[in-house]
Order: sequence, then C-alpha cells, then structure tokens
Amino acid sequence: MSIDLSNCSNIGDVGCKALGESLKINETLTSMNLSGCHKIGDMGCTALSESLKINQALTSLNFSSSANIGREGCMALSEGLKMNQGLRSISFSNCDGIGTEGVTALAEGLMINQPLTSMNLSGCEVGDKSCKALGKSLKVNKTLTSMNLSYCRVGDEGCRALCKSLKVNKTLTSMNLSFNVFRDDGFENLAKMAKVNTTLLSLQIGGHRGTSSSSTHRNIL
Repeated sequence: MSIDLSNCSNIGDVGCKALGESLKINETLTSMNLSGCHKIGDMGCTALSESLKINQALTSLNFSSSANIGREGCMALSEGLKMNQGLRSISFSNCDGIGTEGVTALAEGLMINQPLTSMNLSGCEVGDKSCKALGKSLKVNKTLTSMNLSYCRVGDEGCRALCKSLKVNKTLTSMNLSFNVFRDDGFENLAKMAKVNTTLLSLQIGGHRGTSSSSTHRNIL
C-alpha cells in the first residue's frame, strides 16, 4: 500500500504530525511520497522521524524538493534511522536546505542503520566535508547498494574520501557522481578505486567540465 501526497502545497508541519501519529499504529503502508511539499520543515520531519522509531512497515520515504527541511530535521531523522528496521529507500533530492550539517547527521544514522539500501541526496549542498562523513559510513555499512550524489558540489577532497571508503565497501553497486566539481585529482582517485573495488557495477560521472583527464575517464568506464 502506498500514498502519494506529492506537490500538496497545504501539507506542512501540522499535517506531518498527524501523518506521524498514524504511522505509529499503521502496519500496511509501505511507501509515502511527500516530494514537492514545500511547507514541510524541521518540525514535520521530526514528527515523521519519531514515528519511524516505532513503524517497521514503511519501506520508502520521499522528501524530495522539501526545501524547508534543515539540519534539525535531518538530525531527528538520523536518530529515527538508528532504530528503524524497515525503511529501504529515502530521498532528499533537491532539499538544498539540509546543508552539510544535515547530510553529516544522516551519515551518522547510516553508520548504524542496516536495512536501508538506497539514499538519494542529489541536488543537495553536500560538499567535501559531508562526503568525508558519508565515506566513514560506507566503510561500516553493509546493506546500502545505491547512492546518488549528483549535483552535490563534490570536490577533489570529497571524491578522495568517497574513493577511500569504496576500496573497503563491498555492498554498494551504484554510485552517481554526475555534475560535480572535482577535477583531475578526483578522476585519478576514481580510477585507482575502480581497480580495487569489485562490487560497484554502475559509476556515473558525466557532466564535468574543465578537466584534462579524458584518458582517466576512459579508464574508469
């Protein structure tokens, strides 16, 4: 059973609190789409996060384009992920309000959470600092198979941190790093990682400009 509330402009924090209370007792809903619900902020995200500590039936949660969710909402969700054993997929695509601190908080939850298999952070201000936190999580996480970090302003340092973790990680099969800002050093680290990693099946790195390492591109692919 799924519910699609995408682009419902009237759903805000109060509505999320009501949804959260329902999730605490619901045992059949498996998918909730709240993408484009711009009025949802930290309070609403926190309410839903509290319900995830109890609800184990929901497998997919989509917050895409909810620009008002920030650091506090992500911190609450991180705590929810640490206790949740049901959620398989979560998306914060184009939630640029969560910032580096929000992504770092989610990374902390990922270190403990095991059921989650897909995380979409495309279009978020991830940056190099948060990539280091995500890298630490990927070193210990044993279930995540897909991560989307496209359009996340990942630079050379962030790319290096991710590559270091992917030399150890044995479960991730798909990584999207398209349209980021790392240059030759990033591509070189990706090429070195690809020689060691045996589980990554899809690595998307298109959309980069200003690099001279076209040969490195070919070596990776």
